[in-house]
Amino acid sequence: MSTGEAFATGAVLYAYIPASEREETPRVTIDIRIGDLQTSAFVDTGGIYLICPPEVAAALNFDPVEALQSEQVLLRGEIVQGALYRVPLTLLASEGNTITIEATAFVPNPATTRSNFPCILGMYLCLERLRFAIDPLKEVFYFGEAA
Repeated sequence: MSTGEAFATGAVLYAYIPASEREETPRVTIDIRIGDLQTSAFVDTGGIYLICPPEVAAALNFDPVEALQSEQVLLRGEIVQGALYRVPLTLLASEGNTITIEATAFVPNPATTRSNFPCILGMYLCLERLRFAIDPLKEVFYFGEAA
């Protein structure tokens, strides 16, 4: 049922590219900002958390003492040990309004994983905190605040 309010208040063109050099399957990838660091991340509606690679966490000076808790997740076919953090996640609008939400970020422990991970926008405790839609014809990712 429509309330008359805008579904999306911001939009950004996305890239439809593989998430890493080792992959061939394209993913919806957008530019984001975690804290003060701008990077890109791919959208994974079946995933959990904002996956934040260890090198990104190091650039943001994440302190292990400030972690919410240790966590173990199944990530891209591998059980990965890591830690959870609360972070400001900004979706950068090229049209309309940029939006910042509080997201839960999972940082894999580099000592216990053999894989390099890109930034991933998972649904649980990340994307579920906003409205979003994708227009595949125009390659636009629309977003707005959740009601």
